[in-house]
Amino acid sequence: MTAHHTDKCTCGFLQVFFVRIGGRMILSSKTVLTEYTIRSPKIARPLSIALAADLHSRDPHEALDLLALAGPDLAVVAGDLLDHPWDDTANACAFLKGAARICPTFYTMGNHEFDGKTVDSMDCESLGVVRLENRSVEVCGISLGGYSDFAGGLDFARAFSEGPGFKALICHRPELYKKELADLDIDLILSGHAHGGQIRVFNRGMYAPGQGVFAKYVFGVYDGRLVVSRGLANSVPVPRLFNPTELVIVDLLPENE
Repeated sequence: MTAHHTDKCTCGFLQVFFVRIGGRMILSSKTVLTEYTIRSPKIARPLSIALAADLHSRDPHEALDLLALAGPDLAVVAGDLLDHPWDDTANACAFLKGAARICPTFYTMGNHEFDGKTVDSMDCESLGVVRLENRSVEVCGISLGGYSDFAGGLDFARAFSEGPGFKALICHRPELYKKELADLDIDLILSGHAHGGQIRVFNRGMYAPGQGVFAKYVFGVYDGRLVVSRGLANSVPVPRLFNPTELVIVDLLPENE
């Protein structure tokens, strides 16, 4: 979502497209819990990962309630906690602090935190959260890395892919999968950014930043390893249609379980 002017123009198109179906508007307002299962011979025991993305400075309490209900082994936050880098950070900090009380939590910035200075001021460590920007950690028997949305991400991903064991990468923008990540030996890529395509028609998203109209990578699981969240909130004035906000749970299982 680097081309902000394009996004604004497209909002106008979507506002014209979005009107009524059967005389009433069909909106998606309640955040849902979505669960996917991925099996791998590199997984020795079941592991549950929560994927949260695109809070955009909104109230975090519904998402935190769902996270507590799911009770995952760990949580990853795939960027855009803030709507703008100059936003008040209270909701973003409340989400991170609340998530860290539920399970180990790891955060990588998205394009909306583009200067990084506001995130620096949030002091993730004091909130109990590990920030991953072009670095990785070993947790729960896997390697977990964060692809920086600003600089050096591809170089890091290439080096990360050469490591042993099961490798999971937080990468905010799913359009980078085909361009940069598909040929790398990375077992799981966790993304957001696309907002589910904003409006779903015949189970396809109408538009996603960085991908355009009828985008490919907007929600769900692709190639058995790219998981894209619809996100936790809107960042544009266009309502969602057949496209609820969500918290995603990825259940990693041994291949034969």
